[in-house]
Amino acid sequence: MSVRPFDNIIDINNDIGNQHQKKLKLNQFLSNNNSLLQSLTNNQHLITIAQHNVVFFHNHTKQLQIIYEAYLNNINILGLTEINLPS
Repeated sequence: MSVRPFDNIIDINNDIGNQHQKKLKLNQFLSNNNSLLQSLTNNQHLITIAQHNVVFFHNHTKQLQIIYEAYLNNINILGLTEINLPS
């Protein structure tokens, strides 16, 4: 079985077309379910969850900055991961 040099380009075009179709379906779903979308975006009881990777989180200033950003963005649950672990 031989591989043609432009097969990868065709595969990429197919992937882009599939992504476009998925976005169209999502937009159609959201437009058909506008009340659902409004209830999710205007809900004061919505829980916001975020995750952040940090390096050298032992720095007190960095800790305060992250806590302050979580407060400003109304994040209810914040997961922190130290990505620079000692050997």
